[in-house]
Amino acid sequence: ILGLKDKLVESQDPNPWLCSTCQKCVELCPQKVELTEIFTLIKNLCFEEQKYPEAFYSQGKATGHPPEHVEH
Repeated sequence: ILGLKDKLVESQDPNPWLCSTCQKCVELCPQKVELTEIFTLIKNLCFEEQKYPEAFYSQGKATGHPPEHVEH
């Protein structure tokens, strides 16, 4: 994403996992930037790079749906 992959995926700054996709930021943005779509894209990139919170894996494992390509 615009050459910011290291910052957005590796460092996760800002932290994409804090976005709950509530759309409040879109409602408040005077430019109507679709931030939830951007954070969803970043989350998908993080998932591809296996850069996501341990809780994501643990919760999926507990329900029988852990990320398939991850060895823990």
